[in-house]
Amino acid sequence: MKTRLLFPNQCKRIGWILLIPSTIFGILIIFFNQKFEFLDSKAFTVYSSGFGTAPTIFGFIKVNYAATIVGVIFIIGTILVAFSKEKDEDE
Repeated sequence: MKTRLLFPNQCKRIGWILLIPSTIFGILIIFFNQKFEFLDSKAFTVYSSGFGTAPTIFGFIKVNYAATIVGVIFIIGTILVAFSKEKDEDE
């Protein structure tokens, strides 16, 4: 395999540091419905229809960015772990 396109070996450690906590927070968010109130914000929406609420067209809705942030950190950590060089590369 050509190692020219891989990240350096130090990136694997950074990837694991990002991957393990984001997995734990992701489990908390998905299975235990954990919310982090400091990540609540208003977001502009073109169309939003919630369960039991009237549809919102071109307005602002209250959202929690916790799942989005954890998902992005999980993807970055996974890419760093998967595409980093091994300590001893052999062909």
